[in-house]
Amino acid sequence: MGLKESIDTSAIHLDVLTNLKRINSYITNVAYPILEREKD
Repeated sequence: MGLKESIDTSAIHLDVLTNLKRINSYITNVAYPILEREKD
């Protein structure tokens, strides 16, 4: 069945999600100050 493959790849999926959250955080940390400066 596909269960073993799911278990084997779950760590990869979690790593991808963690890295996507990190990328989102970096982009947000850059974008908000720019938007705030443009608003003033």
